[in-house]
Amino acid sequence: QNWFLERTQQQVFDPKAVTPLHIQEWKEYLINTATYQKGFDKNGNPNPPKRYSISSVQTFIKEIKPYFDFLHEEGIISKNPAKKVKPPSIQDDENEPRWLEEVERGLLLNYIEDPTLEAKNVWRFTRNKAIVFCGLHAGLTRSEISNLNDDDLFFEKDSLYVRKRKGTKARFVPMNTDLKRALLDWLSVRGPQENPAVFLSQEKSRLSAQSIWYLCETI
Repeated sequence: QNWFLERTQQQVFDPKAVTPLHIQEWKEYLINTATYQKGFDKNGNPNPPKRYSISSVQTFIKEIKPYFDFLHEEGIISKNPAKKVKPPSIQDDENEPRWLEEVERGLLLNYIEDPTLEAKNVWRFTRNKAIVFCGLHAGLTRSEISNLNDDDLFFEKDSLYVRKRKGTKARFVPMNTDLKRALLDWLSVRGPQENPAVFLSQEKSRLSAQSIWYLCETI
């Protein structure tokens, strides 16, 4: 109901106003944009927001159909707007980023924030930390990280824009304090560039998804 009210700018939820297109848009919102926050870390800070899995979206779609069936049977609405909306395929879930367990996160952070790496090469250290944080705190895939451009970063709104690619839709992703700081540090060290890419190789070309994969594999 909250999504529908925000989407339609209505003050009171009216099930008669819900159309099949609204249900389809809501499904796409759950798949591409919606997040939830669960639990706290050992320091009492909220855990990073997570995207809903495809199986969760399936459940939401399956559960909303009986609700509208009931309203139809009671004569409140003329037809079920969710009747022909299909749940997403579970196969889509295979390409979703996997959030690390707390122990895995701790090991990764211990390595990526090692001051000896910073002393060895500030440029690579700052860049690699920002790359890892894009995956760790925003759930971006290596292709999405590679495709980030400077104008996709909205620091004033604490969000970043993930561009559309095959199999996915464009979306805005929240940027928490740690990710924001890591990106600002990297841009400061990197300096202004003619190349619009956020992450560059030492040859000043866009860092490829394959290079990001290799970087993560060697951590």
